[in-house]
Amino acid sequence: MNAGALTLVDHVLPETPIRQWVLTIPFPLRFPLAFDGALLGQVLRIFTDTVARWYRRRQADRGLPGGQCGSVTAIHRASSDLRCDPHFHCLFLDGVYAPDGDGKGQMFHPAPAPTQQDVEQVVEPLRGLGPARPATPARGFAAPVAC
Repeated sequence: MNAGALTLVDHVLPETPIRQWVLTIPFPLRFPLAFDGALLGQVLRIFTDTVARWYRRRQADRGLPGGQCGSVTAIHRASSDLRCDPHFHCLFLDGVYAPDGDGKGQMFHPAPAPTQQDVEQVVEPLRGLGPARPATPARGFAAPVAC
């Protein structure tokens, strides 16, 4: 585990601000996702695409269209007490790479810290993935935590 973290720090992640996003799964979906890797992958893809789209749109609103972002995800399959609890820890570059002034290269543009409203905006497209019941703190996807 330490070797994996060292590889990420030394060879994968650039020298840019990093923000961790954590998505927890509602109880009714934990077992189906724990035993269906394809479904778990689809949920992860939807989540990472949603966060990346949020970063790109936010930077485009600041006059930086065409930005690219990146992430690395660790899928945890159990909680600290070893209960079945699939959830995602995603490390996102906290901003986007966009063309620099002369258009010949890429430059990193950090994003401002997300507000509570921003986090709610990110989780909104995920609400339909949960159970057919209304989403409450105990039901549906919990809002991701942006640390």
